[in-house]
Amino acid sequence: MLSVEKEYLRKIKILVDSGLSMAGAFIKVFEHHKLNTHKPLIDLILRHYAISDIKLDFDYFFIDGSRLNIDTTDDCMLATRAINIDHHKTNSISNKYY
Repeated sequence: MLSVEKEYLRKIKILVDSGLSMAGAFIKVFEHHKLNTHKPLIDLILRHYAISDIKLDFDYFFIDGSRLNIDTTDDCMLATRAINIDHHKTNSISNKYY
Protein backbone atom coordinates (compact mmCIF):
# COMPACT_ATOMS: atom_id res chain seq x y z
CA MET A 1 0.00 0.00 0.00
CA LEU A 2 1.31 3.44 -0.89
CA SER A 3 2.27 5.73 1.98
CA VAL A 4 0.06 8.48 0.50
CA GLU A 5 -2.89 6.09 0.48
CA LYS A 6 -2.18 5.11 4.10
CA GLU A 7 -2.15 8.76 5.13
CA TYR A 8 -5.57 9.38 3.57
CA LEU A 9 -6.96 6.20 5.13
CA ARG A 10 -5.64 7.38 8.51
CA LYS A 11 -7.35 10.77 8.10
CA ILE A 12 -10.67 9.12 7.19
CA LYS A 13 -10.42 6.78 10.18
CA ILE A 14 -9.83 9.66 12.59
CA LEU A 15 -12.88 11.53 11.26
CA VAL A 16 -15.12 8.45 11.41
CA ASP A 17 -13.95 7.65 14.93
CA SER A 18 -14.89 11.20 15.93
CA GLY A 19 -18.46 10.72 14.67
CA LEU A 20 -18.64 11.51 10.95
CA SER A 21 -20.17 9.03 8.54
CA MET A 22 -17.74 7.32 6.18
CA ALA A 23 -19.09 9.31 3.23
CA GLY A 24 -18.86 12.53 5.24
CA ALA A 25 -15.28 11.78 6.25
CA PHE A 26 -14.38 11.06 2.64
CA ILE A 27 -15.73 14.45 1.57
CA LYS A 28 -13.94 16.22 4.42
CA VAL A 29 -10.60 14.66 3.42
CA PHE A 30 -10.95 15.36 -0.32
CA GLU A 31 -12.91 18.64 -0.24
CA HIS A 32 -9.98 20.77 -1.42
CA HIS A 33 -8.71 18.37 -4.08
CA LYS A 34 -9.48 18.29 -7.79
CA LEU A 35 -11.34 15.02 -8.23
CA ASN A 36 -10.09 14.32 -11.76
CA THR A 37 -6.43 14.53 -10.78
CA HIS A 38 -6.92 12.43 -7.63
CA LYS A 39 -9.20 9.79 -9.23
CA PRO A 40 -6.63 6.93 -9.01
CA LEU A 41 -6.07 7.59 -5.29
CA ILE A 42 -9.80 7.97 -4.66
CA ASP A 43 -10.47 4.66 -6.41
CA LEU A 44 -7.83 2.91 -4.28
CA ILE A 45 -9.38 4.19 -1.08
CA LEU A 46 -12.93 3.37 -2.20
CA ARG A 47 -11.80 -0.22 -2.83
CA HIS A 48 -11.04 -0.49 0.89
CA TYR A 49 -14.23 1.03 2.27
CA ALA A 50 -17.06 0.97 -0.26
CA ILE A 51 -19.31 -2.06 -0.40
CA SER A 52 -18.22 -3.52 -3.72
CA ASP A 53 -21.47 -5.39 -4.40
CA ILE A 54 -23.50 -2.18 -4.21
CA LYS A 55 -22.36 0.45 -6.69
CA LEU A 56 -24.58 2.50 -8.95
CA ASP A 57 -22.82 4.66 -11.53
CA PHE A 58 -21.16 7.29 -9.35
CA ASP A 59 -22.68 6.22 -6.03
CA TYR A 60 -20.62 4.37 -3.45
CA PHE A 61 -22.21 2.79 -0.38
CA PHE A 62 -20.52 2.17 2.96
CA ILE A 63 -21.13 -0.30 5.76
CA ASP A 64 -22.38 2.47 8.06
CA GLY A 65 -25.25 3.11 5.64
CA SER A 66 -23.88 6.35 4.23
CA ARG A 67 -23.65 7.00 0.50
CA LEU A 68 -21.11 9.00 -1.48
CA ASN A 69 -21.82 10.38 -4.94
CA ILE A 70 -18.78 11.50 -6.94
CA ASP A 71 -19.15 13.48 -10.15
CA THR A 72 -15.69 14.06 -11.61
CA THR A 73 -17.15 15.91 -14.60
CA ASP A 74 -18.51 18.68 -12.39
CA ASP A 75 -15.80 18.18 -9.73
CA CYS A 76 -18.28 17.68 -6.89
CA MET A 77 -19.21 15.15 -4.21
CA LEU A 78 -22.37 14.59 -2.18
CA ALA A 79 -22.67 12.51 0.98
CA THR A 80 -25.85 11.19 2.53
CA ARG A 81 -26.06 9.64 5.96
CA ALA A 82 -28.14 6.58 6.78
CA ILE A 83 -31.30 6.99 8.81
CA ASN A 84 -31.85 5.17 12.12
CA ILE A 85 -28.46 3.60 12.67
CA ASP A 86 -26.56 3.21 15.90
CA HIS A 87 -23.37 5.14 15.16
CA HIS A 88 -21.54 3.73 18.16
CA LYS A 89 -21.72 0.25 16.68
CA THR A 90 -21.25 0.98 12.98
CA ASN A 91 -19.01 4.03 12.77
CA SER A 92 -15.67 2.40 13.54
CA ILE A 93 -13.15 1.46 10.90
CA SER A 94 -10.88 -1.52 11.19
CA ASN A 95 -7.19 -0.88 11.65
CA LYS A 96 -6.25 -3.67 9.24
CA TYR A 97 -5.00 -1.20 6.61
CA TYR A 98 -2.71 0.74 8.95
